[in-house]
Amino acid sequence: MKDALPGAVQTFITLDFFNHDTKHTDMTTGYEPEVNTIFSFKNNIDNFYLKFLDQEYIEAELFLVRGMGGAGKHSVKIGDAKLPLNPVLKHDVNLQVMSFTCCFGEWAGRAAGKVYYKYRMRKKLEEAIKWQNIRADVQNKQYDEQDLRELRHGLKSASTKPSVVSKKIFEITVKACHKLQRSDPNLRGTMRPFFSYDFYKFEFRSATASGADPPFHATKHYQVESTKELHDYMEKQFLKIDFIDEAVDMDAFKQNEMADYIGSVRFPLKTMLQQTQYEGLCPIINMENQKMGTAEIILKYVDADSPEAVVHIRDDREDAFKSQIIQKNVRMLIVRTLAEFDFEHVDTMLDTLFVEDKMDREGQVSIDTFK
Repeated sequence: MKDALPGAVQTFITLDFFNHDTKHTDMTTGYEPEVNTIFSFKNNIDNFYLKFLDQEYIEAELFLVRGMGGAGKHSVKIGDAKLPLNPVLKHDVNLQVMSFTCCFGEWAGRAAGKVYYKYRMRKKLEEAIKWQNIRADVQNKQYDEQDLRELRHGLKSASTKPSVVSKKIFEITVKACHKLQRSDPNLRGTMRPFFSYDFYKFEFRSATASGADPPFHATKHYQVESTKELHDYMEKQFLKIDFIDEAVDMDAFKQNEMADYIGSVRFPLKTMLQQTQYEGLCPIINMENQKMGTAEIILKYVDADSPEAVVHIRDDREDAFKSQIIQKNVRMLIVRTLAEFDFEHVDTMLDTLFVEDKMDREGQVSIDTFK
């Protein structure tokens, strides 16, 4: 590579780890630069994170800085490397080495130099895992912050009876809709419905689906304290799920400002005070009291320390981390792809990301393609 690069070489390295923002070193000069940079990442220890450390990598990218400054100065990626994370689990604090693979011109695939690095946990992993297990037990048994401090310092046993109110998990699932209709029969084109709702102190908006019989399979779990305020709310309020058609043309609003409104499901929440689960088809009713289709929904109301709820909380946490990692990677892909196009060619750039042969049967970008 030395023959291909200019005499005064300026480089820097970027690092991507877990769901954290991209980190970068300072710019250095020479073929064997000393970086001497420490990056710190704070994470909660749980099963998902331990699995990530065991199987995944830190993605390192090597950039060459070109130009002499000002507007003419820019960087070019010339190599990348994957730094395995499993030495952390093995308590290996020795210096590690990994080669950058060149992705630059005719040298693509060849070694572009080496990076030397090492890992160190601020706290011993066993201590972090032990504390995480105590925290999980606290969350399941609903201890308060004073209990938490006493547990941490050994002043209280984890079997001690909690001193605070119990907690509940309210689960809302919208599986699918059937035979959706528009209030205006003159509107044409494929429906693009989505739904939204408010529950207690939470709100949710779904992704947009397609057609009159759209599958949603959208499930959310909400953890709430079982207080008198919550009981009164459940006793008096309805779960109102509004369905909206995103495909309605803007011109339709000139005649009817609610042209995109399909209708709503209204479910009396007091029903869930007498039972732990409801599953069925609910009518979707518009403002003229007309049935505009049905929604297939499942509702559950269970104790937060029940085995079912504990599994849901863990899965939600893992899904949230996966989503953050995927979103971060997609943002990086879009930014880097945009950098290679003029802004008048944004449509061309989007076509390269989501071409027709990567769509699923319903014309949507698949999860694997999005990843």
